[in-house]
Formats: sequence, C-alpha cells, structure tokens
Amino acid sequence: MSGTHGGRARVVRAWLAVAVWASVVWMLGGDTFSAAFTAKILRPIIEFFLPDFSRADMFLLLTAIRKASHVTVYGLLALLILRALWIGSVQSLLVSVGLTTFLVAAMALADETRQASSAVRTGSSWDVLLDVGGAAAVAALLIGLRANRRRPLFAPERGPR
Repeated sequence: MSGTHGGRARVVRAWLAVAVWASVVWMLGGDTFSAAFTAKILRPIIEFFLPDFSRADMFLLLTAIRKASHVTVYGLLALLILRALWIGSVQSLLVSVGLTTFLVAAMALADETRQASSAVRTGSSWDVLLDVGGAAAVAALLIGLRANRRRPLFAPERGPR
C-alpha cells in the first residue's frame, strides 16, 4: 500500500498499537496484578526450578521480576510511541524523544497515582523512575540503531514511485 491513504493507514495502525499496548500496561497496573496475585503464579515456577531458595531469596527474586517488568513494559511502550512518531514524519530526535518521555512519564505517574489509592497496591515514585528509565533505554537503543542505518528506522511512508 503506497500513497497518501496507505501512509495514513500505516500511521493509524502505529498509533493503534500504542493504544492497545497502553491499555495492557494500564491493566497490568490494576489490582488484579498485585504482588500477591503474581506471586501465586510465579512462586510455583521458581520453586520448581530453584527448590532450595529461602523465603528471603524468593521475596527478592519476585521483587526483582516485578521491577524488571516496569522497565520492560514501559520500554515497549516507548518503542511503539517512537515508531508511531517516526512513521508519522516526526524525524527530530529531540522532539520525538521528548514527546515519548513525556507520554511515558504521564502514564507512569497516572498509574502509580492510581495504585497509591488501592487497597492491594502501593504507588511509588521509584517505579515511575524505573518506567521512564525503561523508556530512556529503548530510546537510546533505537537512536543508536537509527544512526547506523542507511535508511531511517521506521521511516515515514513515501509517496507513489
């Protein structure tokens, strides 16, 4: 699909992917995915592979997995936002990274604020920093990849040839 309509459709699909993933991230930040719930799923798996883990080690590993998930899910959100911006012709690194950081930070702050008022979750400014850190790591990786390519990474759609 090429031309203006195909280019618009590609941009819409890119932003739709952002919206879908943002919805997943929002759901993961809800009460259903509290530490107690995820421990019920992860603990048997960890006990199977690491049967000699102490309770303290188990707690540390579960905490590390939960914190790593912040970096991962928000890093993927940043990747999708940058992709949508670059496909949509925002080629300025300063603008695209700034806007991506703003959007990720706004979502992370909203999610942690919501968790702060939950009976089973706790909101944390540390988690917001992890979320933005994940976004920054992905942005740095993509900028590095983009700099080493002849053709722009996630280039906008070109007109008919």
